[in-house]
Amino acid sequence: MKKIYEAEMRDEIVTYAHLINPNDTIKESDIAHLPAPLKRYFQVCGYIGKPKMVNAEVVWSYSAIKMGADKPFMSMKTYQFNSVPRPFRIAYMRASIMGIIPFEGRDLYNSEQGAMLGKIAKVITLFDNHDSQLAQSGLATTFAEAMIIPSYMLQSYISWSAIDDRTVAGCITYNGLQVSATFHFADDGTFIRYDTNDRFMSLPKGDYAKFPFSAVCGDYIERNGVRFPSKMTAVWHLDGGDFEYYNGTIADIRYNIT
Repeated sequence: MKKIYEAEMRDEIVTYAHLINPNDTIKESDIAHLPAPLKRYFQVCGYIGKPKMVNAEVVWSYSAIKMGADKPFMSMKTYQFNSVPRPFRIAYMRASIMGIIPFEGRDLYNSEQGAMLGKIAKVITLFDNHDSQLAQSGLATTFAEAMIIPSYMLQSYISWSAIDDRTVAGCITYNGLQVSATFHFADDGTFIRYDTNDRFMSLPKGDYAKFPFSAVCGDYIERNGVRFPSKMTAVWHLDGGDFEYYNGTIADIRYNIT
């Protein structure tokens, strides 16, 4: 399955490689139309003067997921790649169920569909889903990562409006799907939380339902002159209480992979 991930990533890299230009940098004029909290984010995190991001590889040093509110966290090795010209995100996860059974998963959103593929022992398919709800959720997840790949914020398929000096409303629209979200910023200008009501949660019997969803981040680190959050947490806000189902640590973000 890692070969599938690598092939799909490579196809996306090759398709948009011609857009990578180290001399095409993020300028103050590029962010002039953005609400004040977004402008400040670009500035305090050091993105002004850096090359515009066509793609990014997110390097996770740790990641863990809960398969249910009453389940323990299962640690994973995660590989992730995002592309900006069209909203695109792919992740490959490897873990051991109960510490014994090898598990592999591939989560794809390619601007046309969402797909989740899971196998155990490399040959037994646990799930292979391509439901329309996965595309909506893939778009919502990609939008949640806009702040760590900030060229997303400059794309025409995303619109922004200020709520106040620490909160921004955003809307991403692509290929007939739309996600609205709220982005929250700390006093120092860093991004700390993403909230949306437009993401679907997978239910045990294969159904889907919308619940409020948050991505919470913090512990900013600096790499190659830019700052980004190293800690990420994903939370469903269910009727019976909050369900934190994912947390991870980002070691690095490599922009403009060729």
